[in-house]
Amino acid sequence: MAHEEAVYANKARSWADGTPDAGWGPDRLSRSTVPVAERLAADGPCLLVTGYEPEMGWYSGCDAVTYAQYRRLTPPPGTRVTLVLFEHGRLQPHAAALARLIGNRDTTVRPIPTEGTLGTAAAITLGQDGRDHRRPGPGVDTDRP
Repeated sequence: MAHEEAVYANKARSWADGTPDAGWGPDRLSRSTVPVAERLAADGPCLLVTGYEPEMGWYSGCDAVTYAQYRRLTPPPGTRVTLVLFEHGRLQPHAAALARLIGNRDTTVRPIPTEGTLGTAAAITLGQDGRDHRRPGPGVDTDRP
C-alpha cells in the first residue's frame, strides 16, 4: 500500500472507531455545531449564516444559509439574523468582509464555547434597522480569508 493510501486508511479506521486521530470527523464537528445551534434556537423567524448550514439549521429550527448565499438574499422583515463564526471554522468571511456584512447595524456578540474541534463560536446577531447591509463590492469573496 502506498503511503497516501495508508494515511487515508488510518483516517478511515479512526473515524469508524472514534479514536483521537479522528480529527475532523462528523462526530467531532457535531460537538461544536449542535450545541451552538441549540443555543441559537428562537421562538420567531430566524436565519443563521454559517459555513455549517445544514446542521445549524436542523438543530436550531432556524433557516440557515452560507455566507455566499446570504450575500444574494434579503431576509424577510422581522427575521433575527445571526452570523456564526467558529474559531477553526470553514467558509467564513475575513475581517473586512465581515465588517461589510454587518455595515452600520448594531450587533450583539455572544461567545459560545464548545467541546468540538471547531472551538468557540462567536454568534453575531444583527440589529434590525432596515438597511441593506450586504455590500461586498466588486470582486470581493466573503468565503475566503
